[in-house]
Amino acid sequence: MKRIIKNFDAATASERALIREQYPLGVESEDLLSLRMGENKYVQVLEVFTPEAICLFRMHPEVLQQLEEQDWDMEELDEAALAMELAEQRILRAAEAEAEALEQREMTVEVDEDEEEA
Repeated sequence: MKRIIKNFDAATASERALIREQYPLGVESEDLLSLRMGENKYVQVLEVFTPEAICLFRMHPEVLQQLEEQDWDMEELDEAALAMELAEQRILRAAEAEAEALEQREMTVEVDEDEEEA
């Protein structure tokens, strides 16, 4: 699985919604992983799983402190979650329509074959 490392400050609204979903009680220092990024240099990251990749968000101490002190911006997260849900619904409807069209084509082929045999 692909791993993506990016700064938490650069996280999009949908990525922040995923973080909120996977860490509903907020982000604490215990949730962070420590990655070695060179000789005697370590970076604290927050691991977030998506269907396509594992996202590792760099968490600077100042950002982590802010997250621990304040609540999530619920309005921004709710909008992102709603947008993701609507997109998922559109994808599901499109997949269902495609499956139905394929099924109808297969039924048409079966009827044509039965007519040819008769």
